[in-house]
Amino acid sequence: MYNPSESKLDTISWEDLEKEFPEITKSAVFHEAEKYVCENEIDKRYGQDAKEKFIEEYVQGFLQGVLEIRTEVIQNMSTYYSTEEIAKILDLSLEQVNAYLE
Repeated sequence: MYNPSESKLDTISWEDLEKEFPEITKSAVFHEAEKYVCENEIDKRYGQDAKEKFIEEYVQGFLQGVLEIRTEVIQNMSTYYSTEEIAKILDLSLEQVNAYLE
């Protein structure tokens, strides 16, 4: 069975996401996925396994979108700020900033 607590990408954690965007919470994202499942009767049409897989993919897609936006922002910031300044502004480690700039 799908475990929501294990949902994260290696480069962005739920804790970082919620810290950076307080209005976005893990429960809100899962609620949106569940709402979509209910509205489109995915579990009734395709079964429980499809529902769980859909929710997993929905959440991963959401996190991937956030990651892409964050990468673009950091790359744009690098035009005006040093790596150290970006790390300080965004409260990230130098390693994290460098990962986005690669």
